[in-house]
Amino acid sequence: MRRMDMLLPGLLLGLLPGTAWAAEEVSYVEYSWNENTSTLTSKTESVTDYTTVTSSTTTWTDGWYVVSGNVSSTNDITVTVSGTVNLILPQGSKLDLSYGTISISDGGTLNIYGQADGSGTLTLGGNHSGANPGIGLGRGSTLNIHGGTVNATGYTRTSSDAAPGIDVGGSGTLTVYGGEVTAK
Repeated sequence: MRRMDMLLPGLLLGLLPGTAWAAEEVSYVEYSWNENTSTLTSKTESVTDYTTVTSSTTTWTDGWYVVSGNVSSTNDITVTVSGTVNLILPQGSKLDLSYGTISISDGGTLNIYGQADGSGTLTLGGNHSGANPGIGLGRGSTLNIHGGTVNATGYTRTSSDAAPGIDVGGSGTLTVYGGEVTAK
């Protein structure tokens, strides 16, 4: 009888559907430029393996990140991106870092995606600990915007100590395929 007591919970767990442990599928639209036909093309993809962004998620490394609902912080923060990071702004979501900077490390890539039926918003105001951009690119780093609404404002301490909304530096690459981008 003792042996059945131990086996029964395992058997019952095995009967539960596997989707109970899977993350919710999130779709996104990826745009690309076809050099041969000089046209913008798009395809809808989806992911299930991702990290949900919170106001304390300040280190983004290789992988997928999804903003769910409204996420905001009024603290001076810097989100550091290293490797290839893919950020999805689903319909109606908002990531508002009024005093935040996204810093893409040397050689890193940040891809920002929206959705076909509407997109979320990313708002950055630049870390106020100094004259910091909304988004700063390191040497050889890349920022690709495929969708969503991106509002990036650099923080200005004085007229001689100011930063742009998006700072590509000397060797960064910025490509906007879609979405709405405001940088000031």
